[in-house]
Amino acid sequence: MKPLENQKIKIKEQETMAEQPQGIVFTPEMLENLIATVMQKANEQTLEAVREMKKPSAREQEKLDKEIEQENKRRVARAKEAVQDERARRTSQFYCSHVKTAEGVLQRDHAFRGQVSNDNCCRAVCIRCTKVFSPFKVTQENMKSGMHLENLKTLTAESLWTAHIQSFPECKDCASGGCAVRDLREFKRGKMDELPTILPDGKVLAEQLSA
Repeated sequence: MKPLENQKIKIKEQETMAEQPQGIVFTPEMLENLIATVMQKANEQTLEAVREMKKPSAREQEKLDKEIEQENKRRVARAKEAVQDERARRTSQFYCSHVKTAEGVLQRDHAFRGQVSNDNCCRAVCIRCTKVFSPFKVTQENMKSGMHLENLKTLTAESLWTAHIQSFPECKDCASGGCAVRDLREFKRGKMDELPTILPDGKVLAEQLSA
């Protein structure tokens, strides 16, 4: 091979080597992704460091645990008090005869009072125990006459509960076993439902509030 040809070949090889990329070539998108990854990692490390700095000491944690325990006890006590108060109110209403009595009066009438409201319903109230019964719908004639419950001599608590159930078959409280359904169930059984269970966190089992 001639010297001139050898020289041309070397020059060509040098040009080819110069054209080849040296190492990794980063595009703008690759650089952005790399920077975002580095920043995210740095933020995570910073947050972890902050959490460690804010982490209470053993003595502080012990104090916090005692405060949480005391608050749970207070919450349970408040729940028990509320349940007992509600029980006392319902007990007095459960054993009420809902009958108006007076000395020397032979004819005893029911103690229900109430009249038609603008929503086409009537809500009976016992003037002896102040129990408010679930609403029931009335007729157009009742609306026109301005019905007063004291004029309906045959009213009973059972008839009022039944009227509500018939008037509002879609009542969600009744469907869950509460409202008039609960009152009617307790009346027929002659015994009130058991007290609801209070959980360790002070909450009351939801199903037992309407069972």
